[in-house]
Formats: sequence, C-alpha cells, structure tokens
Amino acid sequence: MTPKAPRRPTVWDRMARDKGASGGYDLAANVLVGWLMGWAAQRYLGAPSPWGLAGGVVLGSVSGFYQLFKTQSAPRSTRKPPDGGDGRG
Repeated sequence: MTPKAPRRPTVWDRMARDKGASGGYDLAANVLVGWLMGWAAQRYLGAPSPWGLAGGVVLGSVSGFYQLFKTQSAPRSTRKPPDGGDGRG
C-alpha cells in the first residue's frame, strides 16, 4: 500500500495560518506598547512605583485580546464555504 501524497494547501489553509500569525503579532505589539506607556507614565508622570508598569501591561493585554478577537471573528465572506469548496477554482 503506497502512502498518500501530502495534499496541497488550499487558499483557506493559508488564510487561517496568516490570520493566526497576524493575531499573535497584534497581541504582542499591544502588550509591548502598553508596557512602554506604563513605563513612561511611571517615569515621567510620577505614577506609583509598580502600578505604572502593571497598569500598562494590563491595558495592553486587554487591548491586544480585543484586537485578537476582532481579527479571528472574520465576516462570513472570508470563511470556508459550507459546501466543502477548497478555494482552488
């Protein structure tokens, strides 16, 4: 019995992979920006010692997860068709 050849990735496979990577980058960028804003607030505005950084990371995380949710809940027009079409046509 010969093994099956690996199937060629479809358009839908590539879109899912790209959306996942984009969401991860967005989340990391939001947390980093929140951390930097918290550091700046702590340093230049005189926020209490650990609370500037902690607040920035929390706000960045909330913002990042919100962006991730928006990215992953795509409109129906970009989801895989229910008829099983593979997007090659």
